[in-house]
Amino acid sequence: MPIAQIKKKQKELRDSYRQKRIAIPSDDRAILHKEINRVLLTNATLKRCKTIAAYLNLPSEVSLSEFICKAQKRGQSVCVPVVDAAKRVMEFRDLPADFEHQNRAEGVLALSNQKKRGLNELDCALIPLLVFDSHGNRIGMGGGYYDKFFENSKTRPLLIGIAYELQKAEKIIPQEWDVRMDMIASEQGLRDMISACDAS
Repeated sequence: MPIAQIKKKQKELRDSYRQKRIAIPSDDRAILHKEINRVLLTNATLKRCKTIAAYLNLPSEVSLSEFICKAQKRGQSVCVPVVDAAKRVMEFRDLPADFEHQNRAEGVLALSNQKKRGLNELDCALIPLLVFDSHGNRIGMGGGYYDKFFENSKTRPLLIGIAYELQKAEKIIPQEWDVRMDMIASEQGLRDMISACDAS
């Protein structure tokens, strides 16, 4: 399929699933967040990680606040992305343990003073998405920051896409630079080798 058609199809999926995500009632969203955080907190692989890349959620994204706080309390380092829009680059900086008590806007600005984490320091990355399929393909917000940061398959950590189950599409046609997720975490659990799980 020509790249132009792939881009058009991805834009259609992005717009459609963004609306689905926004439409989740707040009470339902709170329940889903609690379950997704439970899935992450009880996973044996994640418990062994020393340094985890997470994210600070947009209003309609899955909130990882509970996971982040408890991971830090059990001695794990958590870092989050900081984007330089002018240079179109993303880096990861450590998240202070008291971040939840800070003003969000002021806290994000203060992250530039925190320790920067290189790709080889990350054991796992929890990545937000808008759409996913049963092969681990992901459609994000369209900036391409995650794809660029994790493009080297030899050095990148375990990649876990974070989503609500309703964000699953039948099929996504990836572009050659799109980075595939190793796992997807939703309220239904953590999928590994996703195609096999769906077929069973």
